[in-house]
Amino acid sequence: MQVQYQEVKGEVECKVAARRLWKAAFQDGHVCMPKAMPHTFSHVSYEGGLASQPTFSTGATRTMHLQPSYAEYLSKQQHPGRVVYHVKDKLEEVDNDNFKMKGRFVEGGFLDVLAKSYTQYVHIKQGAAPNTCKVEWCIKFQPLSEQLKPQAIKAFQEYVPLGYKALEAYLLSHNDYK
Repeated sequence: MQVQYQEVKGEVECKVAARRLWKAAFQDGHVCMPKAMPHTFSHVSYEGGLASQPTFSTGATRTMHLQPSYAEYLSKQQHPGRVVYHVKDKLEEVDNDNFKMKGRFVEGGFLDVLAKSYTQYVHIKQGAAPNTCKVEWCIKFQPLSEQLKPQAIKAFQEYVPLGYKALEAYLLSHNDYK
């Protein structure tokens, strides 16, 4: 029996401007993510993409390298017996003007652990108050099995917002990307 695709959506309210969070999370994520989450990421690298934007651009492949201690911790929590040291996604759509992106995960992360495939959609919108924003995110995924579906949903609901809140905390305590 074919397991159906599932969708998990959420919103994260942040006390920083949309453009600032977008730059920190995506356009300059290779620099900011390891600074904002040093216990999670050792570094972020890119391959391919547009010649004028060799980093975060449509067509590029982004690899987020996890700190070994964090990868081992996640393994114990989510998938004992298999340690995943990186997450690689193919950037299928990047709109730097409207703060939108779509990335299909191609290696690591929850692939072949909780999901057969998964894609993330992100749209960062300016908030109603100055220097605030709302991150609207969606993960479309095909669970490895019906039995793993609840665990996958829980993992996405937990880990996606944590990343944005960590970036928000970093930006609130630093003057980067103003």
